[in-house]
Amino acid sequence: MLRPGMGHTLWIEARGRPGFETHEDMSVLLRLKERLDSLSEKLGVAKLSGFYDYTELARLHPDGDSVCVPTWFDSAKGLLAVATLRSLLETDFAALEWVPEISEQHWPAVLLDDLRWCEGVLKEAAANRREFRLVLVP
Repeated sequence: MLRPGMGHTLWIEARGRPGFETHEDMSVLLRLKERLDSLSEKLGVAKLSGFYDYTELARLHPDGDSVCVPTWFDSAKGLLAVATLRSLLETDFAALEWVPEISEQHWPAVLLDDLRWCEGVLKEAAANRREFRLVLVP
């Protein structure tokens, strides 16, 4: 099983939706986990890390069946958290209390794109009453 801090990126998945439709590299979202969780706490919404699924992706039983059971979450709760963060950061990015280093100058735009992407996936998932998860990808 993956442990916190072991992933290189995040993917979002909606139950019943093919992964190839939603698998986008969201490594900046993962790298800013602590800052986003802290801001979520201040805003009174769920922490994004609370939606992480630590299940290993490709561990298969010899007969081809997966031996890992994914952990799924309520998409309406995820949508509220993501939309709240995105809305605030679009108008007040300083609320994240983080200043990018020179090599990270592109991160604010990437983070907002990641949040918009998640929000779109979650809107559809919530409308269809599908659960979701943020998958840690090694």
